[in-house]
Amino acid sequence: MSCQPFRAMRPCWSADTVRHNGTYANNREKHVTDRPSHLALRELRIDFTNPKGLAALLGVGVIFGVSGPFETFAQLTLVPRIAYWIVVVFATYATGSLINHYLQFRFGDRLGPFAIRTVVLGLATGCGVMIVLSLINTAIFGSIYSSWESVALTFLMVTAISIIVVGMLLLFSPLIDAENDLPALLDRLPLEKRGALVSLSVEDHYVNITTIKGAEMVLMRLSDAIKETKPTEGLQVHRSHWVANEAIVEARRVGDRAILKMTHGPEIPASRSYISELRDAGIFAKTKNG
Repeated sequence: MSCQPFRAMRPCWSADTVRHNGTYANNREKHVTDRPSHLALRELRIDFTNPKGLAALLGVGVIFGVSGPFETFAQLTLVPRIAYWIVVVFATYATGSLINHYLQFRFGDRLGPFAIRTVVLGLATGCGVMIVLSLINTAIFGSIYSSWESVALTFLMVTAISIIVVGMLLLFSPLIDAENDLPALLDRLPLEKRGALVSLSVEDHYVNITTIKGAEMVLMRLSDAIKETKPTEGLQVHRSHWVANEAIVEARRVGDRAILKMTHGPEIPASRSYISELRDAGIFAKTKNG
């Protein structure tokens, strides 16, 4: 028996921009010692607590169950067939997600350019999915391979599907982001914290990204983070702080500096050298201060 196409997770991280869960925002030691395997598991937990994602996977499983591809229509009745495909879809999705996230967190840009990255991730995904499918099918149908040739043929099919899916995701994800016109920086945040940007603040080697839905610590430079805020309009107001213009509620002068009250998160200090930029942007006039 063969298997269905695997819907791989969208890989969008690089080695120097690994994000860390906000639960550990006050424990820097845990940020530093987080391993790729832990980060991959954390991503999987986020995926499986997303109602829309779960509904999509369930829907795919039901569709396969009703249609009965790869000879399952003849081998199983309707209810067992739907249950089988739901298990297969969730199991292979989890396997591919863990493999892709782990490799992205572990190697990042060292995976190489698009073509090499696609093949490496596709092969790794194919191996993992092949093992999981073989275990599930053996448990349900007993012996499923009549010869080594059938094993090799199934592996080639699974791997080919995995490479195609991974390649399509790598190719079209940036286009989807551009079409949605969302800051690329949001890709580094868990789904539940993705929202309009409020501010960026440096804490040691991390950037604390605050949105209207929460805050998250990310291992990267402030200058790199600011580049990924477009198209959100904002200003760097301190060597350690950037703010979104629309998120400023009040700007009050304190001597030759200023304090910015934001819609969410703590107040942000603006140093003397950036006061003129705030004035030119009309921030003080907008908030009727300064």
